[in-house]
Amino acid sequence: MKKVLNLLSLIFISTLLYSAQPDWVKSFGMNTEFPLSHNLTGFAMFNRDEPDAVIKAKELALSDLTGKIETKVQSEMTLVETDGTGGYSSSASMITRCTVDVRVSHTEYEVYRGRDNVYALAHISIDELSDFYINNASEIYIDIDNAKKNAEHYIDSNRTDQALSEIYKAKKDFINFYELFSLYSALNPDSPQTSFFQTIDGINNLRALKTMENEISRSLDKLENPESRSFQEAIQKIAVILEKQNINGGNINVPPFNFEQTSFSSEFGRYGASLLEASLVRTLKRASEKTIFRSNYWQNENTIHLNVLVLNEEGHKLGQATAQFPYDSAINSYDLKPQNYEDSMIALKEFADGALTEGGININIWTNKGRDEDSPVYEDGETLQLFMRVNQPAFLQITYHLATGENVLLERSFYIGIDKVNRAVKLPYDFEVQPPLGIEQLIVTAYSVEPPTPNIVIENIDGEDYEVFTSMAAVTAQTRGLKRKQDNNTSEVRVGEAIINLTTIQRD
Repeated sequence: MKKVLNLLSLIFISTLLYSAQPDWVKSFGMNTEFPLSHNLTGFAMFNRDEPDAVIKAKELALSDLTGKIETKVQSEMTLVETDGTGGYSSSASMITRCTVDVRVSHTEYEVYRGRDNVYALAHISIDELSDFYINNASEIYIDIDNAKKNAEHYIDSNRTDQALSEIYKAKKDFINFYELFSLYSALNPDSPQTSFFQTIDGINNLRALKTMENEISRSLDKLENPESRSFQEAIQKIAVILEKQNINGGNINVPPFNFEQTSFSSEFGRYGASLLEASLVRTLKRASEKTIFRSNYWQNENTIHLNVLVLNEEGHKLGQATAQFPYDSAINSYDLKPQNYEDSMIALKEFADGALTEGGININIWTNKGRDEDSPVYEDGETLQLFMRVNQPAFLQITYHLATGENVLLERSFYIGIDKVNRAVKLPYDFEVQPPLGIEQLIVTAYSVEPPTPNIVIENIDGEDYEVFTSMAAVTAQTRGLKRKQDNNTSEVRVGEAIINLTTIQRD
């Protein structure tokens, strides 16, 4: 009898301990003591029997938090691009959805050890993070100003190589400065531009910074001819400039070139990436570290501009180079502009307008050719596979936005259980890329409960009937509608969403 009582006591104590879950655990990170108006939070859960469970849970919670910042930045960029104010005349054009390095500092954590899982909540004050971005920008501006002064001194002394070194350093620092400004603006969308510059000595606004950058660019133009005679010559010039910046070849990764500030590519983008990779292999010193070369291009009247940004695996910027060449020089008749570009930007704008950052579910998606930042390009006939990861059990609705504009519902309710949380899950079937080709998108929306009945119509495509949403806005309407209900405390449903852009092209 005594043994039975002891056993019952242990069961009671154990039940009592595990039932005392904090609200943020019960709500999967939604109900916390850190108001979203003044804080950023990130939630994760991880199997407590796995090695380093607490460390991994914290890392995943931090990833959830930084992903929210990235979503804010990307949505803001998309809306600015669509309005035609991308500002491609400066290094700001290098800040794209594929290159933003979200930096955080002084993140704090709450940890709860449950019966089966470790739960982590990452949190940081928006004001504190904003100050971190401003202080970093202030230090970078000092470096820019010093580099500008040093370059002027070396130019006056006819020391061209030293002047170029300082100018290259300044050009990279401009990119880092613009990025910090973008991160700050995403966190403080209602604050005036001057709030970012008010504690930075020597500069008052973005216009003054761009004026300073243009002065440095003019100095660079005097030292080296900015225009190449052909695309091939521009590619080789890029490689030589990066060599002068002591960029190593290492494990080279060159994704297809992106069109303007998008993650869309083209036949030309794929062709250019292959030429650049070959040139980098020939020119740069070998090293073991992985080096990523992300590029974007745009047309300005009769000139094609090419920017290349170099990053390491952590996303830190190592260097950059620019070149331009005549539009009518030989580029093997490849299309510069992605097919169905305008329609795809409309769809992307509809997704970005009101994009979820605090829906409660974090979801990541990628394909067998990488993530959105990898600018995945598929040729006619290739196999496309979709992978997903969520930070809690969820029902997934999967939609394919075709190059022809239809939004085809592939899955109404694809379930990922608790045994597959924070694990890569492959969609159990593959796709074969077929015409019509162009820019396409995969959209995944996540629900903590069975999804509502989708607002779809039946449409015949190539002789088959499909369930189709009438627009990208219709794809996201129910998800974001549930989020609004949740804000009004009329529903406990948690939601999330993710999108990946794909470029499909003719086989070379």
